[in-house]
Amino acid sequence: EERAHQALLALEQSTVANATSSQDYEQALAAFEGVREEVRKMSEDVEKSERTMLEKQQTMEQDLAEKKRRLADKEASLEEAEKTKEAKRAEAEEAGQLVDKHKSGHEEADSALHAARAALEEQQTLRDEAIASHDIAKAEVIEAAKQKEELEKKHRREQESLELLKKVKREIEDFYKDTDALQASVAKEEARNPEVPAHELLAQSPKLKPALVSYNDVVKAFLEVFVHEADHLLYGTIQPAVAQIKRNSWQEILAVCDADVEREKSFDLHVGQGDPGEELEMEAEKKNNFDELQEKCGAGLWKVVGLSRLSFPSYNGASEQVEEWWDEVGETVEEYSVRERSMESAVGTEQPTTSKEDPLSETSSMSAASPVQVQSKVTESPGDLHSMQKVEDTLIFCRTPDVKASRCIHPSLGSNSVILKSRGQVAAGLSVTRSFGVGPFAFDLSPDVDFKVPVEVITAVPELSAFAIDPEEDVMLILVTDGITGSVSDVEAVRLASGPLREGGADAPERAARALVEVAHTREPSDDKTAMVIWFGGSPDERMNATSGSTDAVE
Repeated sequence: EERAHQALLALEQSTVANATSSQDYEQALAAFEGVREEVRKMSEDVEKSERTMLEKQQTMEQDLAEKKRRLADKEASLEEAEKTKEAKRAEAEEAGQLVDKHKSGHEEADSALHAARAALEEQQTLRDEAIASHDIAKAEVIEAAKQKEELEKKHRREQESLELLKKVKREIEDFYKDTDALQASVAKEEARNPEVPAHELLAQSPKLKPALVSYNDVVKAFLEVFVHEADHLLYGTIQPAVAQIKRNSWQEILAVCDADVEREKSFDLHVGQGDPGEELEMEAEKKNNFDELQEKCGAGLWKVVGLSRLSFPSYNGASEQVEEWWDEVGETVEEYSVRERSMESAVGTEQPTTSKEDPLSETSSMSAASPVQVQSKVTESPGDLHSMQKVEDTLIFCRTPDVKASRCIHPSLGSNSVILKSRGQVAAGLSVTRSFGVGPFAFDLSPDVDFKVPVEVITAVPELSAFAIDPEEDVMLILVTDGITGSVSDVEAVRLASGPLREGGADAPERAARALVEVAHTREPSDDKTAMVIWFGGSPDERMNATSGSTDAVE
């Protein structure tokens, strides 16, 4: 049993040892297989490298053979080139002998060429000098021709001016002759018909129309002088005569129309009967109402003969027309009394037609469609109260069914203010000095006289308006004077200002304001104009929020 037990133990040990040996064998076998695989791969790599090296070697051998072939070709070409070089050298030696043979002739030809070029340059210089001299002479001839033309033009203008002045002189002389003939005709009729009033004889006289036609001819002659020059300088030399012609005109007519008091007294003494004298002027001054005198001795005479009175131009750098007849506009006459100045304003301010060119034309009663234009002129400093005594006052008739006055003033504000009856718009030419009130200075009238104020008047009191601006809705605010609104409507003003604002830019408001002024000035150049465009931002076609505005004014 002991031995069996030992044998069994030995068997177990042998089995364990065998299992261990088997495990070691398997590990060794696995290691062998790994090494064998590595050897196989390395063998493949070596074979591949050998094949690659063989291929490269074959390629290099082929390249070497090609290069050797090319080298042989180059050596053959070099040999051929050497032969060609020798042949060319021989030809060059032969050609060199030919060059030496003709060298002297070439040098001589070259010298001749340089000489010819020098001569040509000299001739070109002389030609340029001749051309320059010709151009100078031509310019001098042209300048002389221009000077001659200017002198001839100046001479023609002077001749034309002289002829125009002669024509003015002839027309004035003819006018005075016609007024003298009118006076003689009326005087003759007075002797025949002493009982007929002088103003009726004047209206019936066949010499009245020629005299008034002559007056218009005088105005036409002055107008021709006025338009003769753009700056009206020639007219400025004779313009002072206008006031004298106007004064002489109404004095001549008035002397015939309104019978002199002394003549009436003489008539009573010698004839012993007749009218005690019309005394229209005295009655008009006494009543401070010139309607009758106007009808009999002023504008009524133009209506009788069916003529329209022409207006003298006013010389102040513009071509505006003086719309008063027999007035003092443009001149201060210190020796004239207040009564005489009022009388001169009263006579003939009425006109027979109501055309657009004649805004002072009136009818027997004034309607809303009959405009009255207020004009005044201060010859001294407007700020000097004493100079207000020299205001040339235009007679303004304010005729309504219940208002008749030769001057219209509105004292309800504590001081006299000139008012104007118009179509709801300020008439052009209204002087700002009118706001002081010229009634007490223009004629003998108590400032306490309270005239009834007609509707639609203009005073010196400003009219203020306030309204809210919404930056989200409003794009711009346009502020303009009447010089622009007189010819540009609200819709057109918005259209003109919108263009520059759409284009944008920092100067957009200035360009918008300038567009308004320029368009208005082309339509009415006689009035001053100011435009201000306040831009709230954004485009006129959009509603945009803006927090900053921009303002530009143009005058």
